[in-house]
Amino acid sequence: MRYKLTFVVGLAVGYVLGTRAGRERYEQLKKSARQVAQNPAVRNTAETAAHQGRQYAGKAYHAVADKAVPMRDLAELFARILKVETKSLTPDEVGAHFGWMAMFAGLDMPASSAKTQAELGWKPKEIGVLADLGQRGYFAR
Repeated sequence: MRYKLTFVVGLAVGYVLGTRAGRERYEQLKKSARQVAQNPAVRNTAETAAHQGRQYAGKAYHAVADKAVPMRDLAELFARILKVETKSLTPDEVGAHFGWMAMFAGLDMPASSAKTQAELGWKPKEIGVLADLGQRGYFAR
């Protein structure tokens, strides 16, 4: 999740810098970023970080009751809470409607606690995220 957040922040910063500084300044920043990215020390550091990330990725435990919560289910829940209508969109319509955020609008981020349950003997005792968020008065807390 941290890497996705970093990616989103990077996109937002790039967008703001690009619009504020103008196209010429954006091209200068792009050239500088490319030079930094091609620096051998930076490339070695990035490769080391990626290797370490791959090593630790399979070691993470998830403590979730739900197997996966589709983005659509979250959108429908929030629409019910906010008393607004939902509408299914084609992939082309998603791009037009959400703009630069379209790449995130259709992402489901499944997580499973199967490994946690098998290796640690953990069992979920609480309700899932949709049931929790859908409780009467949840957002009034």
